[in-house]
Formats: sequence, C-alpha cells, structure tokens
Amino acid sequence: MGLDDQRSWIVTTEANSFFWPGYDLRGISQTDSGPYAFGVLSVDLFEKTKRQFLANCRRLVDRELE
Repeated sequence: MGLDDQRSWIVTTEANSFFWPGYDLRGISQTDSGPYAFGVLSVDLFEKTKRQFLANCRRLVDRELE
C-alpha cells in the first residue's frame, strides 16, 4: 500500500458517507492526473476489516433497538 514503517490503524467503529470521486480528491503525483490509489488491501485484510465493521454496525443497531 505504500505505507511507511509507522503503525497504522483501520477504524471499524466509524463510517463516512460521501460522493466518489469527491471535489477534493487529488492524484498521487503533482504532475500526473491519476491514479488516486496508493495501493490495495490484501483479500484477507479486507475480509477481516469488513467482518469487524459489519459486527460493529450490528451492535450499534441492536443497542438502538433496546
């Protein structure tokens, strides 16, 4: 993904809604108009993140229904 050696986090307890691509989206290169992505998640990491996000959503809905 092009990350440095510092620790990074994926927040699965928050979600944002926005239009894609947004007006503030800028390419990686200052001289080239694209691409916008630095890299991709592995399938395993994506699936783990998705499962955790959906579990957090279910907990939030369950709590609101109490």
